[in-house]
Amino acid sequence: MEELDNADVPEENRSWIFDPSVKADLLTIDKFVRMDYFAGDTILTGQFRKDVYGAPVLITNNLEASTTGNIGAYLHRDAIAIAIQENMTVDRVEQPLKHQVTINTTALWGTCELRDDFGCEILTRLK
Repeated sequence: MEELDNADVPEENRSWIFDPSVKADLLTIDKFVRMDYFAGDTILTGQFRKDVYGAPVLITNNLEASTTGNIGAYLHRDAIAIAIQENMTVDRVEQPLKHQVTINTTALWGTCELRDDFGCEILTRLK
């Protein structure tokens, strides 16, 4: 949190990205599960609390594994973006002798790191 605060990253739209093992780890921390730490925010159904320090917790299996554990992230939504080609070109080729139509299309997409200082990686569990 301090790293993003030092970079003047807005507090709204920040998220924690964790692997499933962190969910079990968080449930062992009193500050995360005891109702006396939350003012009027009691969850009676036993549902997993959805935020830590004011930022939502997102659980995914798509994290890179390192030799010391899984790598998670604490980031602002503007840290990473998806890049999509503006106009997708479509080529329609009719082949009447074969009784078929071939449709060729091209698209370019990927991810782009917009702001290096709007997110940081964290180790979610040491092995």
